[in-house]
Amino acid sequence: DGAENLSKELNELAEKISYSEANLKGNEEVTELKRYYSILQIKDYLLAKKINEKCKSNIIPLLYFYTTANNCTECTKQGYVLTELREKYPNLRIYSFDYNLDLSALNAMIRIYKIDDTKLPAIVLKERTFTGFKTIEDIEKLEPSITKLLPKEDTKTVEGTKKK
Repeated sequence: DGAENLSKELNELAEKISYSEANLKGNEEVTELKRYYSILQIKDYLLAKKINEKCKSNIIPLLYFYTTANNCTECTKQGYVLTELREKYPNLRIYSFDYNLDLSALNAMIRIYKIDDTKLPAIVLKERTFTGFKTIEDIEKLEPSITKLLPKEDTKTVEGTKKK
């Protein structure tokens, strides 16, 4: 499935960018890569929204806004939580955006969702904006439909097995 492959590629690119941000601060190539990645994410997000509207798919997009400025420790912790959440719920699409990246499409999203740089990290779930650090449990409570996204093998019990 093309959309699934794009999502996988975006996740791999996100990991490379995260590593580069930590190890190559201020590098212009990293900034350009982040711009390109952000545009791809916005396109994928808009496509996922369209698919959800037309096909009633079970994809849930989550927008995550962070900053690398001023050593935002809560942003770093939030990134780890979201990585774990993405692994737990494969149909949860997480889109990460550096608030300070100078990109007009990103600035438009920041205005639409009323993201304030003094309240980062911020997440947007089902068109609702939440600020500050959130645990996995917090996010599951904010949007209970996420918990219905468990892979089938996790939700069914194994029947017909006997102990010997």
